[in-house]
Amino acid sequence: MYREKIKKLFSVKELKIYIIIATIALIAFLRSDNEPAVSKDGIIKRGEYYEKDLNVTLVASIEDIGNEPYDINVSRRKLSTEELDEMFIDCYPVLLGNFLNGNDSLDSVTGDLAFFDQIEGYPFEIAFTSKDRDYISSSGELLAKTEGETTVLCTLKYGDWEKELNLIVHHHPKEANSAEVIRRELDEEIKRIEKESIKDEFLSLPKTISGHSITYEDIYHKKNPLILLLGLVAILLVKLGSSHDRDREKRKTRELIEQEYPIVLQKMIMYLSSGMNLRNAWIKIYEDSIITKKINPLYEEINKMINELKTGISEEAAYTNFSMRIAIPSITRFTSLLSQNLRKGSTDLTALLNEEAKIAFDERKRRARIKGEEAGTKLLLPMMMLMIVVMVLIMVPAFVNM
Repeated sequence: MYREKIKKLFSVKELKIYIIIATIALIAFLRSDNEPAVSKDGIIKRGEYYEKDLNVTLVASIEDIGNEPYDINVSRRKLSTEELDEMFIDCYPVLLGNFLNGNDSLDSVTGDLAFFDQIEGYPFEIAFTSKDRDYISSSGELLAKTEGETTVLCTLKYGDWEKELNLIVHHHPKEANSAEVIRRELDEEIKRIEKESIKDEFLSLPKTISGHSITYEDIYHKKNPLILLLGLVAILLVKLGSSHDRDREKRKTRELIEQEYPIVLQKMIMYLSSGMNLRNAWIKIYEDSIITKKINPLYEEINKMINELKTGISEEAAYTNFSMRIAIPSITRFTSLLSQNLRKGSTDLTALLNEEAKIAFDERKRRARIKGEEAGTKLLLPMMMLMIVVMVLIMVPAFVNM
């Protein structure tokens, strides 16, 4: 029995999701009781140098006074000079290897060096300074055209601890990369062919260079996946635009119906007061709209309701459908009065409709007042622009004549 009730309330998929969430929450709750940051004796363990500072929230119980909350920032542990010296001995080979950046040694540097500010696993802040930037740039690029020697100053810092290293670099002319050589040869070959075939109809690019085969592809004629993305964005924009248009059309329809509703209600009161029944009153209201050629969505809905009544549907059902299609509170109240009159046979329908008409006309005047205020706000920008133009027309001649 309980299983059937649960199935009515939740689907199987929802139950699985709820069970997973509850399980994760339970595990997180059970694991949340970690070891306290502060012991009963008031001892807090600092984090190691590579960890973050510790923020501890605690309550100090003071005898005869009570409990006092405190937020304490516990800085991570600082390394001693002895620890830093030992760590530097381990760090130096790593630093030198990274600095050489693939070169064999300091005595034979033929390529760019690497300047960096930190080594993972070590606390030092590192800075490199080239003593001669005509040979080695400030970023470690080898600029030397001839063989020679220059010094790179390497500084390691940690708090007050500091160590400087003079790395003496024996540099040689930078070796050209084989790929760079081939690219340069291809560039020269293309320039040569282009110059020699200046009178030919076609330019025939080289198929090989230094034993390497070459193929060509026009990058501007590749299938660009960005087009698909733009297409997707366009579809999304169209969807949003159409939704916006539909919403705007619905608002416009609602405004037209609300604007015409008090007039229809007044006509209904007039025809009922003259002794006409409800069905004939609806028909007469629709015929009046045809004669006066008044176009309004409300009359279209009235026509649909009349057609439903002609097919044999009950008046109460027709009024309910009429109210649901329009879905406006004032129309819902109106049809409720008509349905109630059909069920109970109330004799004071006209009086109730007169009260509803008064409310409808008051609402119409309120909407007209709001529309007027909005129109005034929209005219504010053009008026300001006109004021600026007038000020320019007045002030420019005055400044010219000064």
